[in-house]
Amino acid sequence: METRVPMYNETAPLVQTADTLCLAGDRIFVGDQPDDFALAGLFTSDPTICLLGLGHGGAIRPMIALNPGASIVAVEREPATLRACVDHFDRHFPGVAFSAYRADARDHLTTTRESYDAICVDLYEGDLHPGSVLTSEFWSEVRARLTDDGVVLANVWGLPRHLDAWTPPSPQSLFAALIREHFPSRRVLWNRRNCTIVAGNGTLPERLPYVGHHSGLRRHDRAIASVHPLRWSLCTDPPPGEHDAPPAPGFDASFLDAEMERRWPVLLGRLDALLPDGFPSLRAAGSARELLLDPRASRETLLTLLARGDAAADFIPNVAAALHLRGDLTVSGWYGRWLLEDWGRLRQVDPSWAVGVGLWQALCIIASPLSERPSWSDDVLDLALELGTATAPS
Repeated sequence: METRVPMYNETAPLVQTADTLCLAGDRIFVGDQPDDFALAGLFTSDPTICLLGLGHGGAIRPMIALNPGASIVAVEREPATLRACVDHFDRHFPGVAFSAYRADARDHLTTTRESYDAICVDLYEGDLHPGSVLTSEFWSEVRARLTDDGVVLANVWGLPRHLDAWTPPSPQSLFAALIREHFPSRRVLWNRRNCTIVAGNGTLPERLPYVGHHSGLRRHDRAIASVHPLRWSLCTDPPPGEHDAPPAPGFDASFLDAEMERRWPVLLGRLDALLPDGFPSLRAAGSARELLLDPRASRETLLTLLARGDAAADFIPNVAAALHLRGDLTVSGWYGRWLLEDWGRLRQVDPSWAVGVGLWQALCIIASPLSERPSWSDDVLDLALELGTATAPS
């Protein structure tokens, strides 16, 4: 396939704001969360995708990277944000085409006559989900604007899975309940404190095709693009969730941080129960730092959690990536090397975790433009590309 548009620009400034976690000219899948909205282009050929909540456009190029034939309609309420995004793309990525409209997401859903193959919901007011998104009526309107086989992809920021994110009160529990009300099939992909719930008007496919990745992708972007469909094939249905009423004014950052602090001792207690004899109590210390400084104890604890199917197995990969993105290599220095050494065993114990959490967080670390690239990066990229090649249809 010929490269249709230039996807890179070395002179483009790095954008990092609350609206868009990271947008860089030298890479498409970037750092904190290599965008799961990229999957929106794989459910049908040449899809029309509606992005509710544009921010600075961090999801635009990932969508095109996985399907250059995608047609994107972006809706953004804030005029300054919309203008900044359009100006940025006009200046630095003029060949990347999308339509942008200033409108409230709900107003757009109720007034447009268009139907979409995919609707991506990425709506926030400051640090919380707007109240309209936390209603059954909103999801009914989303479903009405989808084609018969259309899908919705919703970003839900809240609690990490290792702190029992599906247990209310949490945004994940409420979103899962609301989406289950309106869509017959659902799956979920996790990335630290964010999950992306994907739901369909019809039955969701078990596998997604490699419909023609953009031919100009650089190596690390090709690796992440290759893992995306494999990750999808291994993800599962979210639990039912509950209609827990959001706290006033909503699930804002202060509420979520307090909820994480409340749940933290329970996690430390679960980890304490698995530590080697003589290892200091994490719960007594109130911190897991001693465990993270000991690669051997961390690895043994993680493998035991995996064998038990305990979501606390997410903890060490999540911390490795989160600290690395802040410039702290306490965990990431050994994490990627261990992942490679134990890869066969990890895939045998839990293939969904191995790809969707273990490998995915290593790729998040590699994709970061803000911190040092680990020594194990090339080997992890080799693994990702090999997995993508092995699972792609012949």
